Amino acid sequence: MNSPKDALICDANHPLISQCLREEILLYHIDTQGEAMLLERFERLSGKSISTDHDLSELSGGQKVLLMLCLALLSPARSIVFKDLRHSLDAHRWEHAQRMISDSDKDITLGCDA
Repeated sequence: MNSPKDALICDANHPLISQCLREEILLYHIDTQGEAMLLERFERLSGKSISTDHDLSELSGGQKVLLMLCLALLSPARSIVFKDLRHSLDAHRWEHAQRMISDSDKDITLGCDA
């Protein structure tokens, strides 16, 4: 098992670094096939269609957290720590997030800041 220092850390309080999806995709090292999966998963989860040139400032806070979740799960990282993920999503979205996490083959830790 990887230690937390070897993990991708995703904080729902600060879900995105950039204002452009293309830049987030590069930061998460997602390939072309992953891009297509990202757009499809995000639309299915959020009900909002976006493109790789989308201005992320137009997304709601919950949509940004969902996008962070999708990006992390599609990244090549084997170990992911999600901080405050549960508290940032409504019950319906949290249920979908849990399903995605359990279907993942990654080592995932759910944590929260005290």
